[in-house]
Amino acid sequence: MRLFVAVNLPDLIRTGIDQALQPLRQSVDSLGARIKWTAPEQYHMTMKFLGDCSDEQVPKIKETLQQASASSHPFAVTLAELGCFPARGKPTILWLAVKEGAETITRLAGDLDRTLEPLGFVKDPRPFSAHVTVGRVQWVSNGVKLRQALEATATLTLGPFNAESLELMQSVLSQAGPRYTLLKASSFPAVTGGESMDPRQRHSGMTT
Repeated sequence: MRLFVAVNLPDLIRTGIDQALQPLRQSVDSLGARIKWTAPEQYHMTMKFLGDCSDEQVPKIKETLQQASASSHPFAVTLAELGCFPARGKPTILWLAVKEGAETITRLAGDLDRTLEPLGFVKDPRPFSAHVTVGRVQWVSNGVKLRQALEATATLTLGPFNAESLELMQSVLSQAGPRYTLLKASSFPAVTGGESMDPRQRHSGMTT
């Protein structure tokens, strides 16, 4: 089975992303580019792509997920700024950047790498970049104009919302696109004692 670890988004934030992308979709259509847009219900932040795994590996993966999640608390996340991979040349991936919460997410990704490495999962040599994939470029004749369309899209801010767990997800590929299934959610320990929580972390919100 094809697996990855993610932080999933609240439905309110997913709806906000979908609405905020409407101007960009219209701009891209005028360029004649073909974009495979991510379905709103599939918006997430990938923490670690595991690839094809056997059924026997799953229990150990779930254990390491619990270990990694124990190193954090629920934290606020804000999404802002559209961009693309790679940094130069024709874009292949369109994304929405993580602003607030990026440092915590990056640390968690490092914790996951360290706990999963003994199970045979190699650390990605590329620097981790916290983001939400919103589209995959299937074809574009002019990459420069596509980048300009991204830059011209109105500034948007989504959140803050509360990230509360790491999720082990299964991805089943089909002609209609991938289908994601939650296998395990490992919650971050609640703030206790004298620790304080940012009041914004008590609810999910959206601004544009």
